[in-house]
Amino acid sequence: MSNKNADLSSHTLSAREAVVVVMILTFALDFRVLPIFAIQPAGFAGWVSVLLQFGYMLFFFHIFYKLLISFPQQNFAQIVQAIWGKTLGRVIVFSYILWLLLILSFNINMFGARLSHSQYPGQNKAMLIAIFVLFAVIIVRSGIVPIARMTRFCMFMLVTIFMILIALWLPSLRWENFMPVTYLDLPNVGLGSLKVLYTGSLSMLILVLGDKIANHKNIRRIGYKSLTLLAAIKVCVVIAALGILGPNLVPRIPFALNTMINSIAFSSSLERIDSFLGVLFSVAEFMFITIVSFCFLHLIRSLFGLDRITPFLVLLALSLFFGGNFIGNTFFTLFELEEAFILPLSLVMGFAVPLLLYGTGRLRKIIH
Repeated sequence: MSNKNADLSSHTLSAREAVVVVMILTFALDFRVLPIFAIQPAGFAGWVSVLLQFGYMLFFFHIFYKLLISFPQQNFAQIVQAIWGKTLGRVIVFSYILWLLLILSFNINMFGARLSHSQYPGQNKAMLIAIFVLFAVIIVRSGIVPIARMTRFCMFMLVTIFMILIALWLPSLRWENFMPVTYLDLPNVGLGSLKVLYTGSLSMLILVLGDKIANHKNIRRIGYKSLTLLAAIKVCVVIAALGILGPNLVPRIPFALNTMINSIAFSSSLERIDSFLGVLFSVAEFMFITIVSFCFLHLIRSLFGLDRITPFLVLLALSLFFGGNFIGNTFFTLFELEEAFILPLSLVMGFAVPLLLYGTGRLRKIIH
């Protein structure tokens, strides 16, 4: 195999790098949908939805871990075919390729919309998408290890910044906006937790990267710690959204987190932090595109047994550019598409299918 294509076949990730790679996928989606998906159904109790979602994530991450250690040095395509057979396995893997293509096209559209709406007003969204796609394809060619190293630094910066933001939001909170919570809120809390769970659906991509991970033994421990930290930040962000904007206003704002950041009365030394945060969020969104793109190409290569993936880079770039520009034209259309179709599909692909896979493996006694 040539060195040009070694990036998709060689080098491995540590357990920590693998976990961070999938955690930033959740973070990137949370920027956009966390406040509205938690608060729209549950209102005052939106923050409780995040706590319930945390329990779901611990359970499903345990399922992912069991699949990984039962099939060491194998990726999702190989695991599916080992458990469900070659024919059904290929059909399932192909459906995941289509799902990831949809996720990429939709989210690059939304990221472009956010940039043209909040950071670069008046700029052509198609041009912003073209820049995103071009740089994503260049980075994907370098392989998953450089992507993971960039992701670790980005994740460290995001966690630090969000801790600072939470401290800055505290003086502006109106505590009556998220209390009291009673048993009457439980049905709406349950619905909200499922909608919030959507942002973690791409954590199943750790299975796609299974053959790229050097040691699976520490994944569960590191994953549980990362999920706990992530849940704590998400609860604080939802509480801040409730406390600053209120449960009635959040569902009406396309990018509530941007509004919350702009609402902070910064001192003169911090007056440009919103620009810095905009750049940091854009980097996280860029990492989202590159990681999912790599997994998309890795699934194609695993399914068809390819040595050369370069032609698919061109196909990926064209698909993302045209899909990102034409999948939807307005915020309302995109949000309706996400809530009505992409959200339930992602819950099935991200959690239901791996759970069925695990259950079948247990029945066949090939999963420990």
